[in-house]
Amino acid sequence: MSFERRWLRQTEYTLVTLSAIGTIVTAITQQAIYATVPLTVALSLNITNNKRLQQQLQNASAEVHQVKQVLNQTEKKDNDEVNNVTKQLQQQFEEFAINERNNLASLTLQITDIYRTVDELNQNKSQDLCRIYKDIQALQEKNQQQAQAVEKLQLRYQTIGYLSSEIRKLKQQKLQEEHRLSQSLQELQDQIKSLTTSDEINTDFQVEKSPLNYSIDSLEQANNRKLYILNNFEELVLNELQNNFPHQALLTQFDIGRGNESSKVIDFAVIMPSCIVIIEAKGYTGKIIAQKEPRNTAWICQKDNQNIRINACWGVNPYRQLKVYIDSFLQVLRNANLTSLNHLPIYGVVVFPQGTQIAPEIRKGVGSYHRVTTLNKLSETIETLNANASSKNRSRISYQLVLEVLHGTRERSAA
Repeated sequence: MSFERRWLRQTEYTLVTLSAIGTIVTAITQQAIYATVPLTVALSLNITNNKRLQQQLQNASAEVHQVKQVLNQTEKKDNDEVNNVTKQLQQQFEEFAINERNNLASLTLQITDIYRTVDELNQNKSQDLCRIYKDIQALQEKNQQQAQAVEKLQLRYQTIGYLSSEIRKLKQQKLQEEHRLSQSLQELQDQIKSLTTSDEINTDFQVEKSPLNYSIDSLEQANNRKLYILNNFEELVLNELQNNFPHQALLTQFDIGRGNESSKVIDFAVIMPSCIVIIEAKGYTGKIIAQKEPRNTAWICQKDNQNIRINACWGVNPYRQLKVYIDSFLQVLRNANLTSLNHLPIYGVVVFPQGTQIAPEIRKGVGSYHRVTTLNKLSETIETLNANASSKNRSRISYQLVLEVLHGTRERSAA
């Protein structure tokens, strides 16, 4: 609202108020001029204000009419443009649809030709494809066999390398052991000579074998057969047995083979009060697994991303090697025809260095008369086996009798 309009309206309100006051004054003074003058001025201002309002309404109507004309023209122009674009799009879509139908028909014909060609090729080349497939299978089988052969060769090379290092160690120890053995034999022979010339020898001494005689017999047999030198790990096993079983008879590198049989050298045999424990020492460190079934397949040592086959003198694995030794040991005892030895339990233990990981299937799969353990648990294993044997058979073994049978001195002693 403009300033002029506000002024006119306020003036009208003022004059109307003055007219009302003038009417009251007229009624009092009986003079009409007090009421008519303000009323006349107010009506004049009202008429003037109405004219101005009508003029403004006319101007506003003209402006609205102009705006409507502009909008109508713009709408018509936009509608024309939309119609033109719509017609163009419809025309383009129809052309595109026609082209796509033509392309689809052509593509369908091409696909049909391809299928027909493939069918013809399949019919003509089916026999060739079968032959090629068979050739591929044959090549794959051949490659697999070659890979297995290469793996076996690698295992053999690794085993040869390990054995070569062990042979070098044995050669270094052989001279020392031969010298020590010769000295021991000479000392024992000197003792026998001194005893045979002494007046202290009596009939009981000549009949009964002494530990000195057993030592002499053992040394004489060792002197007449191949000398076997302990390797480093076998030395550790020997120390373990001597420290924990000082009062038990201990056989070291004992050949259980008899007659024309090949040598069957047992690493260690401990004659316990209720059983005999044969020990096979294997100095392999790493993880010990079986290829398949632990009794009848090779044992593998996994170390530093290498698979080394564990060497066994008899059979495919240490279990089989121990079984051969135990069977030969039992046969020697049975040939003695001694009732006290007929039911003597003999156990076999394969021992690896401390820290070696032994697969559970090997520990559990070698049967009740065999054990696979590490050096730090060897003595405990032997004690457990002796306790088991004692609970089943309370008769105790005469280790002197066993030694006589093994050394072949039983008949001479009886005579």
